[in-house]
Amino acid sequence: MSSRYPLRTVLQLRLRARERGEQALARAVGQLGAARREAEAIERALRELSGRRTEATARHRDAEDRSRVAPVVQRGEAFLERLRSEEEELTARLETQRRAVGAAELLVERRRAELLEKAREHEALRNHEDRWRAEERLHADAVQDRAQDDLNAARFAISGGVDR
Repeated sequence: MSSRYPLRTVLQLRLRARERGEQALARAVGQLGAARREAEAIERALRELSGRRTEATARHRDAEDRSRVAPVVQRGEAFLERLRSEEEELTARLETQRRAVGAAELLVERRRAELLEKAREHEALRNHEDRWRAEERLHADAVQDRAQDDLNAARFAISGGVDR
């Protein structure tokens, strides 16, 4: 009986592929988490900036009503314009980050599918190995049974055909 599974190398390769798949999925999930955290941070910054802009707009209108001095009004308008510009920039960054989150989600799904396929291949080979080992045991048992039968027949022949 050969105790070495003939597809052992393939089984080991499938196991390593499965492990690499698990690692790739873990990296993809980590990247997705980082992308989501970044998007949330941008959203928080955008909400804070929007609140600041609302407050600044109210202060500017109040200052405009109290003072008709051009430099004061111009500084307020310049400040509001800068806040609008920052808000536009953050909005653009948020859209870019949302696309990155979408791409990361697709990558996670692709890695999951790849891992599932690798796990199936590995499991199929494990099942094949189990069946092969069971067949090997049956074969070995049959060989041993034939050897025992031959031994018994030889003893019977030596004893002159008398069963003891």
